Amino acid sequence: MKKLLISLLLAVLLLISACADAGGTADETAITTAAQETAEQTAGETTAAMEIFRDSDLEGFALRIGDTKQYDIYLYTLRAEENGEVINDAIYCANRLVEETLNIKIEPKLYDDPGPLERMVLSGDDECDIVTCQDLALGNMALKGYFYDISEFPNNDFSALWWPESAVKAYRINNRMVVFSNYMSYFGVSRIRAWFINKQLCADFGMEVPYQKIYDGVWTLDALGEMMSAAYSDVNGNGVTDAGDKVSYVNLPQYLSFINPTLGLYTFTSDANGALEYTPDVGRTQKAVEKLYSMLYDSPAVFSTADENPIEIFKNGDSLFIYDSLNLAAGHFRDSDVEYGILCPPKLDETQPDYVAVYTDYMHAVPLTAPETDKISLCIEAMTVAGYTEVYPAFVEISLKNKYSYDEDSAKVIDLLRSKMFLDVAYTFGAKMSTSVRTLLDIKDPNTNVSSYYEKHSSADIALMEKLNSFGG
Repeated sequence: MKKLLISLLLAVLLLISACADAGGTADETAITTAAQETAEQTAGETTAAMEIFRDSDLEGFALRIGDTKQYDIYLYTLRAEENGEVINDAIYCANRLVEETLNIKIEPKLYDDPGPLERMVLSGDDECDIVTCQDLALGNMALKGYFYDISEFPNNDFSALWWPESAVKAYRINNRMVVFSNYMSYFGVSRIRAWFINKQLCADFGMEVPYQKIYDGVWTLDALGEMMSAAYSDVNGNGVTDAGDKVSYVNLPQYLSFINPTLGLYTFTSDANGALEYTPDVGRTQKAVEKLYSMLYDSPAVFSTADENPIEIFKNGDSLFIYDSLNLAAGHFRDSDVEYGILCPPKLDETQPDYVAVYTDYMHAVPLTAPETDKISLCIEAMTVAGYTEVYPAFVEISLKNKYSYDEDSAKVIDLLRSKMFLDVAYTFGAKMSTSVRTLLDIKDPNTNVSSYYEKHSSADIALMEKLNSFGG
């Protein structure tokens, strides 16, 4: 175990010290120092946390993890070899650490799509111990009763730091948990939604990056709308908002799929035991839709399109804002020259008590065909411990907050987002009101008739809620 920890530490230090060795700037030296401290702290925390498995020996147990190549989901949990990249090597070493500690062998089983995972259970094949796939697909399988209730497993401490409170709350329905999300994968934290702002464009339009508004609790849709309306330049002079102009935002409504909870709009809420209640607020949803409709469709500063890629337009420096996941920073923006700030999603208004950092995750489950649940339970716990102590800090502290942030305020906002994480169980299982804002504002036929939408879909949403409560009770 010590060898693996030292290996990870050395890999991280060698990689991040390259800029210092080449005569890096003061900022680069600061990043190197912070990353060194993170790596050293991580090694110590991992050693302590993994001590809880000191007396566990699973005698070569083969842990078969069924995952999908679809969307490269498996790469957030499994890596085959080291390559010198911080996240890759953290995942690789976390996997090896679990194998060495428990005396097991992790055996990935990759499928092109979720179909084989469902057929495996239906046919009674003992092929996988843990399965993972796209959230809506796994949620649909869960509703069909394909998975164990892991809350009955003997080795999982859902109150521990390595079980995200937001995920436990979302997926523990009536004190049962048939799908789960934890730090086995870093997909969830990478999919926290945030607003990115082009700092140079912000200055060019005579505005300040609104960090102070965030800290003061007054970062709202109205505040965002004011900035968006002031940021437009008809670069090509054709009198039409189109590609090539400097715009405030590129409106592709699918990017709003997860915006409801950030505005305090919850389709399902749960009691202390996780029993769900149907709680959409039609009035506040109407208010949100009207504000966003005005921002997106009544202003020439917003470029509404189904043909252009908002990410590429932002990377090219032609839009002030983009709303997407934090993973953009560590992925798509790596080859962009745009210096950006990271902002939390705004509140609907100042009556909303707090910011909400909605995120999505590709969950895990244990199929009913898996025979050795006690061993699987222990493996799940060890993998989330290793992910929490090794992969999580590598992604958040080294990659996001140091390597891919341009100012200290962005790092502070990332911490704020992590403290406000919310996983929407209504979205996971396909409740229509959970995507009401995105659907109503679709570019093909945008409208603000929330009452009609609610009347059309509420019966199905209530039936889904009752099924979940019955399934979990």
